Amino acid sequence: MNKIVLWVLISFLFISVFSGCTSNEKDTWTKVYDSGNDDFSLASASDSVNNILVTGYISNGKNNDFYTIKYDSSGNVIWAKSYDGGKDDYSLGIAADSKNNILVTGFKHNGANNDFYTIKYDPSGNALWTKTYNSGNNEDAQGVAIDSKDNIIVTGDTYSGANVNIFTIKYDSNGNVLWEKAFDSGNKDYALDIAIDSSDNIIVAGYLNSGSDYDFYAVKYDKDGNILWKKSYNGGNTDKAYDVTVDSNDNIILTGETFSGTSVNYLTVKFDSNGNVVWTKSYDGGKDDYSLAITTDFSNNIFVTGYISKDQNKNIYTIKYDSSGNTIWEKVYESGKDDIALGITRDSNNKIILTGYSFNGKNNDFVTIKY
Repeated sequence: MNKIVLWVLISFLFISVFSGCTSNEKDTWTKVYDSGNDDFSLASASDSVNNILVTGYISNGKNNDFYTIKYDSSGNVIWAKSYDGGKDDYSLGIAADSKNNILVTGFKHNGANNDFYTIKYDPSGNALWTKTYNSGNNEDAQGVAIDSKDNIIVTGDTYSGANVNIFTIKYDSNGNVLWEKAFDSGNKDYALDIAIDSSDNIIVAGYLNSGSDYDFYAVKYDKDGNILWKKSYNGGNTDKAYDVTVDSNDNIILTGETFSGTSVNYLTVKFDSNGNVVWTKSYDGGKDDYSLAITTDFSNNIFVTGYISKDQNKNIYTIKYDSSGNTIWEKVYESGKDDIALGITRDSNNKIILTGYSFNGKNNDFVTIKY
């Protein structure tokens, strides 16, 4: 996750109010975590035995800390872990490797600027290692993915003066750096998330400033960090991609927002493995709607989620498309006030898990929903 995450949190932190927690759609279970302060779940993953992993950050009363929860498939908490670097720390991405180790990434403040920060946990929640990247400027890690050899690839943004560039690091399973790559299109470039295809190629997605507005942007690297292609999508106004997934045919699907001229709408774009646009789909709920996360199932159906604006509230809104972009179903989750989904994943039983946050009357809580 990403810049929209922080914008969403800041925008609604002080305006949210609450009335009971109900859903108008059937779900397997819904779990809420409340530390007593503000808690924001920003990303989700699952492991090979269908445990569910969510990460984000919580407030400790003075600053913000990484916070990661591992649930079993029934929604029971197995463990929860925090990381406090002494200042503000934000966990934005999570993934599990073939041994069910867990990688979380984000950024921590070092007193002067932000650094990439990545933690590897074993299945019991013990930290195996941590890695920091600091160039002397601001670096915000946004997403993490794991390839077939359990190498770990982290992507995000690095800032130098007025410039913003995509920065990607590949580690081996022990945390040794295999390569680092900076990408500069000549404009401001933002990486929001990352995905891996069947050949261990790496797709970094986000958006760039094309001069007059923003465009969806994707860069495809081979496993050695060589650029295979780079593609943008311009819908005519501002278009920002916030998440990316790859299906079993190595098609690449991005989701995010597009500005219609009067409101913000969901936008999902499917590319083939060569970067050609296969189709585009938008959703307009009549007000501002943001698609923030995406995943696929074993049939290459596509799930996008985020939130729609309804009356004075924000509701979690999830759409299931078939591989051709036809809508199969749409689901709403609403507690009565603001609910926002920021992460989505699929387990090995083809169950879909959403995570995000919901307001409880005083502060925001992690909310995780299994369909």
